Amino acid sequence: MEYFYRDMRKKHQIMIDDDLEPEGGKWNYDHSNRNQWKGETDIPHERGFRKDVAAIVDLLKKEGVITIGRIDENNFNWPTSRQDGLDILNYFCEYLLIEFGTYQDAMHTDQDYLYHSRLSFAMNSKLLSPREVIDAVLVRFRESEKPKIDITQVEGFIRQILGWREFMRGIYWKEMPSYQSQNQLENHNKLPGFYWTGETKMNCLSHSINNSLDNAYAHHIQRLMVTGNYALLTMTEPSYVDEWYLGVYIDAIEWVEITNTRGMSQWQMEE
Repeated sequence: MEYFYRDMRKKHQIMIDDDLEPEGGKWNYDHSNRNQWKGETDIPHERGFRKDVAAIVDLLKKEGVITIGRIDENNFNWPTSRQDGLDILNYFCEYLLIEFGTYQDAMHTDQDYLYHSRLSFAMNSKLLSPREVIDAVLVRFRESEKPKIDITQVEGFIRQILGWREFMRGIYWKEMPSYQSQNQLENHNKLPGFYWTGETKMNCLSHSINNSLDNAYAHHIQRLMVTGNYALLTMTEPSYVDEWYLGVYIDAIEWVEITNTRGMSQWQMEE
């Protein structure tokens, strides 16, 4: 992925100088993106994106539609229009980008989102294009003065989209449809029941699963390193893991979900 990411930076002229070298002198600031969040910064939570979806919830109940997860019917906070997507993008650039990279791998029991943008659903449902998201982040980076947004915040965010997300798209087109039946480790166990309730004494799993059930969301560390890694350690059939991720996360469209879940967290790629 690293070499793919560098080629994409060059191809699309993103944070590249005239000699095709990376802006700031480094391609990757990942080592600066692994800090713990201990409450030392104020996180300005979004406002104005929440909707009343009680009528839809009532209809689902009336028609007997079986669902997983939990919903606060007066507090739905995902974009349902292009303008919603633009509003969330602008909010991220203005208030959250400044610390995104620092805490992008962090988890905390008091915070559902930390500094994450929650833009994946808007991009995966095509309310926003990846390029316009990257361009908006770069504009904010260039215009920031006091305080100046550090390059480690911006590169860390762009790497997730231009690097990892696009790499997953390539893997999907290259490896499907055989990819969805790979089970190199011959794992055949079922997912534990607490994946649908969050009721477990294992703290990391409990918080990550409950966040998933409450918000249809968990960031990459919670998905891959907590819920995904536990499924791998307990030798869970990869298809069960795929189904759970597709069902519980609002941004989980197959091309981006199955490549992360089966290929990365469940380690099912052929050598």
